[in-house]
Amino acid sequence: MGIDCGCCQRYHTFKTMIRTFKIRLIPLILCLFFLNIYTSGMDSDSLKCNISVVLEANQNKENISEGLMFKFLKAFGKDCKNNVEFSEFSNETLFLIIQKNADLFAEILENNLKAIDFEEIIFNLENPLNDLIDLDLTINKIADTKIDKTIKDKLIIAINSGNWDESKKAKEIRGSTVMFFLPDSIQFNAIANSDSSDGIYEVSSDFEFYASKIIDLYKDSTLNVTYSDKRFFIVNNGLVDKMEQKSPFGILLVKNDEFKIETGVFTDNDIQQLITDFYKK
Repeated sequence: MGIDCGCCQRYHTFKTMIRTFKIRLIPLILCLFFLNIYTSGMDSDSLKCNISVVLEANQNKENISEGLMFKFLKAFGKDCKNNVEFSEFSNETLFLIIQKNADLFAEILENNLKAIDFEEIIFNLENPLNDLIDLDLTINKIADTKIDKTIKDKLIIAINSGNWDESKKAKEIRGSTVMFFLPDSIQFNAIANSDSSDGIYEVSSDFEFYASKIIDLYKDSTLNVTYSDKRFFIVNNGLVDKMEQKSPFGILLVKNDEFKIETGVFTDNDIQQLITDFYKK
C-alpha cells in the first residue's frame, strides 16, 4: 500500500510548527520569569521615595489604615534626600500623620522596625521643614502612646532638637542640678477643676515657698538649683515625663550619669537632707 504524500507533508508541517512554537515559547517563559522577579522587587523598592504613597497618606490622614501607614513609613529612605519635592511633602505629612494617628503610628513603627528605616524617621523629626509645624503637639501625642519607652524617648528627643521656639522645648538638664518641677498653668487649672482639687492651692503655695528658699540658699553655689513647669526633662540622653510621676510636684536631682526623682511637697529642711544624701555619694 502506498504512502499518502499529502499526509506526510501535513505531518512534517505540524512538526515544524511544534518546533517553532517551542523556540518562541522559551524566550516568553524566560521573559515572564524575569518580569516576575522584577515586579516582586518593585513591591518593596517602589515604596521608597514614592510621592504617590505620601499623597495617599496625606489625603487619608484623618483615618489612615494600617496598610497605608506601613507603606507611608516604608517610603522614607536615605536615597530620598536628593528628591526635594518628596522630602518637603513627606516631612510635613509625617508630623500631620503623628498628630492625627499617634497610636497607629507608634504601633506600626514598633512592630516593623526591621522593615522601616527608623533612622530616617528620626532624621525627619529632627529637621522639620515647615516653621508652622506644631512640634509641641507632636511631642505630646507621642508621649501619650504605649510605645516602648526607648523608642518613645528617641522620637521625643528628636522632635525636641528641631529648630523651634525655645520656650516650647523640653528642658535639658546637664551637670549637677536640682530641678523643682510643678504643673504649668494648663495642668494646674485641670487639677483645680477636677475631683482631686482639695488643697491644691495650699500644696502649690507650700511647694513654691520651700523651693524658693532652697533656690535662694544655693544661688552662689556650684550646684544649679532651679525650677520648671515643663512636662519633659532630658537627662543623660533619656527622657523624664512629669506626667508619669505620682505627683505633678517634685524634685529631680541630677549628677553625672545618675538621677533621682522625689515627688510631693517637702519642707526646706527635708529638701536639704535629700540634697545632702544624694550628692555625698
